Amino acid sequence: MDQSLTVQIVGWNSAAALPAALDRLKLCPKEIIIRYIDNNSADRSVETVKKMLPAAQVIELDRNTGFAAAHNLGFKHCTTSLVMLHNPDLVLDLDSLPQLTGVFEEARVGAVQGKILKGRNSQGKDIIDSTGVVMTLALNGADRGEGEIDVRQYNQSIEVAAVTGAAGCYRMAALHNIRDINGQIFDEDFFAYKEDVDLGWRLRHAGWVCKYIPVLQGIHPRGFGQKRTDSLPEKMVYLVVKVTDQRTRYSLRNWIWMILKNSSVKDALKHELFVDMRIFGFVLLGTVYWPLLGLWIEIIKGVPKIMRKRVDQTGGRQ
Repeated sequence: MDQSLTVQIVGWNSAAALPAALDRLKLCPKEIIIRYIDNNSADRSVETVKKMLPAAQVIELDRNTGFAAAHNLGFKHCTTSLVMLHNPDLVLDLDSLPQLTGVFEEARVGAVQGKILKGRNSQGKDIIDSTGVVMTLALNGADRGEGEIDVRQYNQSIEVAAVTGAAGCYRMAALHNIRDINGQIFDEDFFAYKEDVDLGWRLRHAGWVCKYIPVLQGIHPRGFGQKRTDSLPEKMVYLVVKVTDQRTRYSLRNWIWMILKNSSVKDALKHELFVDMRIFGFVLLGTVYWPLLGLWIEIIKGVPKIMRKRVDQTGGRQ
């Protein structure tokens, strides 16, 4: 099959992270298209890309449209059969590309990713960032193996629930196949966070396979090296900071919407207790942080719109 590839980056104030990523992408074969979409950065992100990769396609937006909408715009410009998403802070292992694109020789594969590491700890051990996205008991997609020391425990190819939005590689035909009622690939109501899990769910509903293969795809630090503590007071401070973080708010909202859009009756019966427990936990946290309770108003207001996008279990919309 045609294995032509676009590497697509969405950035927002990413100038500090981009040089390491771009230094590696400079070495890509010339036939690979590199596209950078900038979400109205206030720093020198655009200038950095233009200087380091003058052959890259650059799209500059006049506002921060979010991860989902920016990538959707990029998808509209894709002329290749495959597209790989690439976070600005990812350093790609170029040797992985032939193996990743080769998986698409399997006709049912719609998405694939390799092993992504955070880096090495103080003992020189590789720490895993993602070996594919799996569903938790509460139907909250999680990066498999994140934070674990890599001791080859994930060195088998398997089907996964989704591939990470930080480095997932997709078949464009599959993405076009699962566009929603608005013609969107990533759900732009999500803005950012969980849209990759939602996309994987929709791909699987439509009969596509999301796959992980055990080849090193790259390094993605994602907060690696931040100090953690086991003391209760500092754990409480960490929890409060996390709850008040806008990313947590997006993740909570999008988790609820994702379940409403995609879950089957079987899913609901199997996972209801764990979903309810997680919701109850967030409600309790809302009693000490009132804006979190206010988020539920936003979630509820969005339900009618989200339900219009609900898919049946064969990939069509209900």
